[in-house]
Amino acid sequence: MCSGFVSFSYEVCHCVAAVPPLLGEVIFPAEFHVDQFEHPELRQLARALPAVLVQDWAATTVNTYLHAYKSWKSWASRHDAAFLPADPVVFTLYIVYLIQQTRSVSSYNSAVYGVSWVHKKSGYQEPSDYLVVKQVVDAARRILAEPLSSDLVGKVISRLEKGSLGDLQLAALFSLGFFGFLR
Repeated sequence: MCSGFVSFSYEVCHCVAAVPPLLGEVIFPAEFHVDQFEHPELRQLARALPAVLVQDWAATTVNTYLHAYKSWKSWASRHDAAFLPADPVVFTLYIVYLIQQTRSVSSYNSAVYGVSWVHKKSGYQEPSDYLVVKQVVDAARRILAEPLSSDLVGKVISRLEKGSLGDLQLAALFSLGFFGFLR
């Protein structure tokens, strides 16, 4: 199977770079399987399709999504839960687990985006489409948000005071925003 950046001529598939680990994780919809087509050119194009589909994001983003998906898959397997398609309630509990264990906004963001990305590629509804998942993600943002203290605002302003007029304007807007509306 051609598993990289793909360019097509009328009869040839050329692979330029590889993305093989991901192709093993994504289960593509049955209607795109090679054995669905009798015509040799259609079979060849169907073989190349997975490599094209997984390149909708930069390689580093895809690797982040893949890592997050594998973490979800491992957690779900340890709890005897389906990982593809994910049960939205179990996936919600996984987000709660991440909130409690990692205390990191990036951990649940990666989980939501990575698991949703693999679901989308596999033809399943994305777990992030479910209301309960959206509600827990919104709650996680509030729970894990770094509080903006007046001490931090003071440090930012004093640092900006040594800058240009534009920096001072920015500091003034920042202070008004913090003390006027965020407080």
